[in-house]
Amino acid sequence: MRRLALMAAALLASGCPTLGDSLPVVPLGDGGDMTSGPDAEPPPIPDRGRPDSRRDMQPPPDLALPDLTLPDLALPDHGAPDAEPVEPPCELPDLPCVACTDDGQLVAPEDDDTCPELDCDVYTLYESEFDGEAVRCFGHYRFPSGGRCLDVGRCYDDEYDYCDEPFTLLEAEVAPGPCAALLGCEDEIPPEVVRADVGSPCNDIGTCTADGACTANPACDGFVLPGNSFFCAARDGPGPYCEFYLEAPMAIDCAGFCGQHGWRCDAAWNSMVGMCAHEPVQAGCGQPFDSFVCRCAPD
Repeated sequence: MRRLALMAAALLASGCPTLGDSLPVVPLGDGGDMTSGPDAEPPPIPDRGRPDSRRDMQPPPDLALPDLTLPDLALPDHGAPDAEPVEPPCELPDLPCVACTDDGQLVAPEDDDTCPELDCDVYTLYESEFDGEAVRCFGHYRFPSGGRCLDVGRCYDDEYDYCDEPFTLLEAEVAPGPCAALLGCEDEIPPEVVRADVGSPCNDIGTCTADGACTANPACDGFVLPGNSFFCAARDGPGPYCEFYLEAPMAIDCAGFCGQHGWRCDAAWNSMVGMCAHEPVQAGCGQPFDSFVCRCAPD
């Protein structure tokens, strides 16, 4: 305490102001002053201006910005990494039709490109038959039974064992007559159905229809034909007649057939089955045939 009192006395003797005295006025220039003390107001902050809008912050229009667009860079294609070879679970012998299962068993695959080529078409055959209403062509076929591997290490070596059981398909059908014909259909020759153009002349006075039939002479429309018979030809001029194909079994000959319709038998020929074509030499009107052509004339 004594030391503090001595320091205070020294201060008073030196003339320093005490806390109760007023602080001196500091000149600021331009007539301003700032008085020290707790009641003194701070000087105002000068207004240096601020941007009015975002537009004021844009660069000058004549300042060109650099083009920062990156060029297209083509990355090199190094490809997919090579897969490591996978060793089969078993050793394959140098034989055809051999494969290895996951558990190491040797089995026969369904097919192997090293097996010989086999063709089942060598068994394809065609044949025709006439049932009294139409000529039909049937094809007999054998198709492959599967792959060419017979067993482990063995290929099929001939078509007889490789091809499946034979089966038959109906390939073509046509009603017999002068406007349609079935060609081929014999041994290895496939069938071909040939039809005359619609309106083509047939049987002297008739014309062919779209379904391959021949229109008959109106004078011949009154004939009642058995199931396996059809119209062949007619003539309207001098010596008119109507010709029909007839097929056995029938308990009647040409004379009886024409007589049933009030006409007489003018001629009769032995013919091929299902066709109007006949032998050139006439036969008797009272002679029966398995298939024949009768020409009936009015009395």
